[in-house]
Amino acid sequence: MEEGCTFYFVRHGQTYFNHYKRMQGWSNTPLTPQGREDVRRSGRGLADVEFDAAYTSDLSRTIETATIILEENKKGKDLTLKSMPEFREVFFGSFEGSDVDETWAKVNETMGYSSVAEMWAETSIPEQMNAFKK
Repeated sequence: MEEGCTFYFVRHGQTYFNHYKRMQGWSNTPLTPQGREDVRRSGRGLADVEFDAAYTSDLSRTIETATIILEENKKGKDLTLKSMPEFREVFFGSFEGSDVDETWAKVNETMGYSSVAEMWAETSIPEQMNAFKK
């Protein structure tokens, strides 16, 4: 019988930029108390999963998230967390830290749609990222 490989992807907990609706990609903002508690709940839900490895981006919010999950895990106490910049989220350039709604309105204006909702429905993520660059 063939054995497979299972990957568990967990998004970092809420950060202060998330809480204040600010654009966040490479900005290294910390987890909020609510973010830490949400991660602890996720960790408890994964408590019986036997992880063979754990990887994060090199940003503190992802390292803290993975550390909390491994603390809650009954079988992952001996794992060494591997942090890699290759796992970072997308970079928003000069928009990092900007208001989310204002930023998406500017991107929408660049793309020429009648609303942000229409832009999201009608365009791909690569097209949206190219509009950020413009």
